[in-house]
Amino acid sequence: MNLMRTAAALALLFGAGCGEDEGVDPVAQDAPEEANAAPAPAPEPEPLMRRPIHCCSDLVLENALKSYLSMGTTLAKGDAAAIEADRAALQEQLGQLGEDHALAEMVAVVTEMEACELDACRESFITLSSKLVETIGDTHSGDLDIAVAWSRKHSAPWIQEGNELHSPYGDGIESYSWGNRDEVKGADKVREAERGEGVVNTPPIEEAPPVEADPPDGADAPPPAEGSDGA
Repeated sequence: MNLMRTAAALALLFGAGCGEDEGVDPVAQDAPEEANAAPAPAPEPEPLMRRPIHCCSDLVLENALKSYLSMGTTLAKGDAAAIEADRAALQEQLGQLGEDHALAEMVAVVTEMEACELDACRESFITLSSKLVETIGDTHSGDLDIAVAWSRKHSAPWIQEGNELHSPYGDGIESYSWGNRDEVKGADKVREAERGEGVVNTPPIEEAPPVEADPPDGADAPPPAEGSDGA
């Protein structure tokens, strides 16, 4: 009896040990991905940053630019009459640069701005600004901290001091940006491409089935009998 009880106890212990899976860790299941998850929207391109130009090594040119900047601020407010003092000063300062200077031809443009109406003043200011943008370089000296801006509406640049843009041409904030023509147009193309703007999906043109022409008169008539007058 003792031997039978011992054998039964050993059998129970052996069976309990075999029923356990030792050393096997449970495997965590990955959560299923959402099938209808929308893709992340494309990031908006960074706005064009102000690129400062330090000017000028020539004191006469620096004073001329100060007069120009003051005129631009006044035109941005829509006041043409108030530019006269700065216009007269700019005319004299440009003349002091000499006939050989790149800006010498702008003396005539500034002279014609005397007593001009607002629209005419702004048109002349576009001509003056375009020439200044071509001429002014970063001299790393002088008191002026200026930058170039571009008006999309008027397709024209201007130079401005300070960090807050105000177009001298009277257009709204959605029309202008820091940067020159190529920079602004390039950034606009990137923005349009990322938004999918300007892409027209034209459906394919389906060709119409050919139209069968009506048979000529008499085409379906039976042939004449032999020996008839029509033979």
